[in-house]
Amino acid sequence: MIHIRLFGCTIELRFLFVAAIACSVLLDHTGCVIHTLLASFLHECGHLAAMGFLGGIPKKVVFGIFHIDIQDDRRVKRGYYQDIVILLAGPAVNFALFFLLLLGFAFFQKQILLFAASTNLLIGLFNLLPVESLDGGQILYAVLCKKRSPEKAQKWVQIISFLVLIPIACMGFSILLQSKYNFSLLLASCYLMGQLLLKKTYDKVTLSI
Repeated sequence: MIHIRLFGCTIELRFLFVAAIACSVLLDHTGCVIHTLLASFLHECGHLAAMGFLGGIPKKVVFGIFHIDIQDDRRVKRGYYQDIVILLAGPAVNFALFFLLLLGFAFFQKQILLFAASTNLLIGLFNLLPVESLDGGQILYAVLCKKRSPEKAQKWVQIISFLVLIPIACMGFSILLQSKYNFSLLLASCYLMGQLLLKKTYDKVTLSI
């Protein structure tokens, strides 16, 4: 476990996160992992920038495998609409980069720009899925909390999350059968389902992005 102190914020890198990143980079010969990591990093920067604009730097950021938890004591003082702005900031960065890279491709005709643009678009769209562990699910939770209790809102989000993930998992299984090697979509959907099954009650201090 690695701890880094930066501008009053503790950044914690879990062992499995570091190991997964290292293995992915070493085993990837297409450059896909590097593009995905860069797009994901800029996505998280969007969240943190919006958080700083609305109330300051978080107390702690934990990088775990497939998830990032931001522990922010100020979150209890923010409203649900401010949380929505923070959650939308990540995908917004990806979409802005998508259009800028697409414009660059139109001028320079470099395939790497088109690939980077596509990666940012996919990262942004994927995170907007109404699944509890993703930005879209937490946005849905914040919207439902305006009309229902947090407990009922969480139950609705969990139900909707499973309804979304089941067809995605089936699609991932179909892709695996056809390609014989591409299991990324199936793995991601199964992991998100596992998170739903193991998830505890809603935490107003921790924001998972």
